[in-house]
Amino acid sequence: MTGKKSGFLGLFNQNYLGNNVVFLHCVIHQDALCKSALNMKSVLDAVVKLANIIRSRGLTHRQFRDFLQSVQSEYSDVLYYTKVRWLSAGCVFERVGQLKDDIVSFFHDKQCSAECEMLEDTE
Repeated sequence: MTGKKSGFLGLFNQNYLGNNVVFLHCVIHQDALCKSALNMKSVLDAVVKLANIIRSRGLTHRQFRDFLQSVQSEYSDVLYYTKVRWLSAGCVFERVGQLKDDIVSFFHDKQCSAECEMLEDTE
């Protein structure tokens, strides 16, 4: 539909030469294009692993929620990532980023600092 030659974009540019119109993909496609253009697989894997460690173990999940309540965090939980809902990756990234300090404190309190090494790496 927005092809450069035979789609709307191509037809518009042929009929209106010298236009100043900028065409953009829809928001969902922009997200998918950005995800495929950036090689962030290692970062995605590390963040997803960390979020799923917290969410997949019942005791750890309950302790983490209690910890967030005790430190009066803005959020009450970390999101769970699933491959079926690929748009959830951005939400998981955002939530882990916002809870970064709380997650690091939680794992240090549990003497499990190996799980959050990636969050502490500043390079």
